Amino acid sequence: MLPIAYLSIITVLAAALLVAVIVIVRTKQNVNHSKQNLSSVLLDELRLRQVLDSASQLMILLDRQGAIQIANLSAMELVAEKERKLVGRPLWQAAWWCASEHMRRDLEEHVKAAANGKPQQFLAKHLNVDGEVLDMDVSISPILVDGKVELIVVEAHDISDLVCARESERRTRKEAEAANRAKSEFLANMSHEIRTPMNAIIGMNRLALKTDLTDRQRQFLESVDGAAKSLLGIINDILDFSKVEAGKLDLEIIPFSLREVFNNVVSMMVLKAEEKGLEFSVNDVGVPTNLIGDPLRLQQILTNICFNAIKFTEKGYVNVTVSVVRKTPEEVRLNFDVEDSGIGLTDQQKARLFDPFAQADSSVTRQYGGTGLGLTISRQLVNALGGEIKVTSEYGKGSRFSFELPFKLAQSSECADPEQGDLNKEGCILVVDDNPVCCQIEEKILTKAGFEVLVANTGEDACELVKKFQQRINLILMDWELPDMNGV
Repeated sequence: MLPIAYLSIITVLAAALLVAVIVIVRTKQNVNHSKQNLSSVLLDELRLRQVLDSASQLMILLDRQGAIQIANLSAMELVAEKERKLVGRPLWQAAWWCASEHMRRDLEEHVKAAANGKPQQFLAKHLNVDGEVLDMDVSISPILVDGKVELIVVEAHDISDLVCARESERRTRKEAEAANRAKSEFLANMSHEIRTPMNAIIGMNRLALKTDLTDRQRQFLESVDGAAKSLLGIINDILDFSKVEAGKLDLEIIPFSLREVFNNVVSMMVLKAEEKGLEFSVNDVGVPTNLIGDPLRLQQILTNICFNAIKFTEKGYVNVTVSVVRKTPEEVRLNFDVEDSGIGLTDQQKARLFDPFAQADSSVTRQYGGTGLGLTISRQLVNALGGEIKVTSEYGKGSRFSFELPFKLAQSSECADPEQGDLNKEGCILVVDDNPVCCQIEEKILTKAGFEVLVANTGEDACELVKKFQQRINLILMDWELPDMNGV
């Protein structure tokens, strides 16, 4: 039997040997695991390098202090440097976007801002090894882990070709605009010289029409008169358009009467409307009449739109309405509406309605004639006066042109009452018209003047009212043409 002491020693040595074996085994396992981890890390880095180098744009990875860690092939080719020479250096001390001290300071500020978690996007100039100045679109993006910046990614694209193309486009557009302005200025300056001969032709032709002529000669001269007036209208449109385009549109700011402007418009439009059998009406009831602005341009806008409405309306009406949008003691904003029952417009036609030299379509141009400039000029004039013109229309059901304009109020700008004469206001006035809009306008005017008004839409209704209120009717305002019987 071995002594107990020897057994204890043997037990201790066996335990120590067992521990040593366990340690050796575990160490070997850890070494194998570390080798695997190292292989995995190396493989991941290799894959990252392949991804970065395959990218066409410049890519650089920075640590949180802004020092270069990795730069891809595109980045190194741009500065013709080896990566090992630049790793560890701050980005703003490298060769990218640092052609001047000012650019170096800007780049340092962008990197430090990204290090504080703020992404950066900016344009920079880069002087490459060949001395070329490149336009670069640079972005610096922080990568956050648990809310802290661990890595900074820098990307840059060479946009020199895009910048060059845009600059070329800008120069080409500027040259085209200059040429267009020169053309417009020439026509605007030649305005008087072009109009004068046409006016002389029209004037002399009118004098010739007053002489003794045979029927055949008169027919020839009347044809010349009509053609000359049509040509003068086209010339006026083109010259007015050129004057606006050339920036030679002179606006007046003078006191004027809105009612006088409407009187001028009506005097020019009413005969054209009567020739086509159209009802033409103006409703300016309740609107200040003494204003400060440009009456000539306002009249030109209304004339163009009304003429256009009459031209494209074969039957029905053309109504002009003006109303107050907003009024203060010093100024007023008015809304003008021109509504017709004409051919209307499709959505496609509305989209290009205000384009220069464009009409609804080629068939319309052939049928109705004209330059297609009237509405273009009107829109430019409305814009110059501080407003915007709009159109609402449904094909086959007419159109409505609307625009708002601001005006200063002149003294005594209250709405003027119509001339009342010596009529006895204790009686009433009978208005007979088959157009409900005309009836409404006349009724508003007369009611505002303090009269009692009776309204009839047909001759038969008018006769019934006369029989019923014969003793009270002081005056009858009657349309000449009624659907059932005429005014006479």
